Amino acid sequence: MNTDIVVAIIGGSAAVVAAIIGLFAIRKRDRNSPSATPEIEGRKSLARRVISQTTAMLFIDLMRLLYIASNASVREANAGRHLEFVNFATEHLDELKSHFSRLSNALGTDLEEQSCELERQLSYMLNELKTEQDLRHGYDDYFEKMHKIGGELHKFCMAALGDSYERSFERVLGKIDEQLTRKRSAIKKVALDEVWSLRLDTQTKLLKSRELGEAGLYSIRDDMTHRMAIQYFIVDYKILRELAAA
Repeated sequence: MNTDIVVAIIGGSAAVVAAIIGLFAIRKRDRNSPSATPEIEGRKSLARRVISQTTAMLFIDLMRLLYIASNASVREANAGRHLEFVNFATEHLDELKSHFSRLSNALGTDLEEQSCELERQLSYMLNELKTEQDLRHGYDDYFEKMHKIGGELHKFCMAALGDSYERSFERVLGKIDEQLTRKRSAIKKVALDEVWSLRLDTQTKLLKSRELGEAGLYSIRDDMTHRMAIQYFIVDYKILRELAAA
């Protein structure tokens, strides 16, 4: 073989190898570049916030249905609204499934698994509470199940939202304590209709003290972006913890 041809082939192969190495180096720089990292972190933060808020909203819907089924006076105060409340819960479950299908990969493996399990348990509870029923003499088991689910959602929010969730948790507990001080009673010592009133009163206080700039927000149903969902969930979770400890 002509020496010039051998040299050309070797030189050409070296150029190809160098190009491949250079391409991998560029890709590695792209993954580690300052512009890529904020985008990835932003998607992760969005996924965690949206999944947390939507799951919390569904939890609140189910607790509303459970209170109504468990107490005659609460059911009377909300007469004729069972289907309306079931529809809220169904819409929020569908919304959670949609968000999860789009954003679950950004959660990270552990949070993705936890979110999937939370969705499964909340979906089961919705099926249990869809039918209008009287649970006055059999609500303890349902409250215990929601307490366990609430504990898992609490852990999820702690991991997903970090310091912001902890601040919300302490703030909401302070609002509940204010209400209990006025009532001069502990959660575990009052009747279920009084617990319901405590829930509503605390929600009202949280709405009045919000710093969200949403002038038209009067109730949780008006909160289309679920920005109050985490705070309202904490109210329910605190109450469930106290009832479980009774």
